[in-house]
Amino acid sequence: GTGLHHFRCVPMRPRRLMTPQPSLTWIADGILLLLLLESGVLMLLRHRLSSAGPWWRMLPMLAAGACLLLALRVALAGASPVWLLTALGAALLAHLADLASRWAP
Repeated sequence: GTGLHHFRCVPMRPRRLMTPQPSLTWIADGILLLLLLESGVLMLLRHRLSSAGPWWRMLPMLAAGACLLLALRVALAGASPVWLLTALGAALLAHLADLASRWAP
């Protein structure tokens, strides 16, 4: 015989991308908080420096960073890969919006 009778067909369980590390999610939370504080400071500075342009032009850049940090938090928490891909997709869209706003006249 071919020797194939020794193998059984066992359904595979979905694998996690990484081992959950919920005790480390506070790192991403802390960096997100710092990003929020930085956003406030930058908006105040832009308001005082009228030559810097409107404050809303910073939003895509800040959103891209926040989405990447959210992706880190999701991965550390061991959440579904769907959530990780959603956060990374949102980061990509925000990054593209940032690039478009920088190249706009």
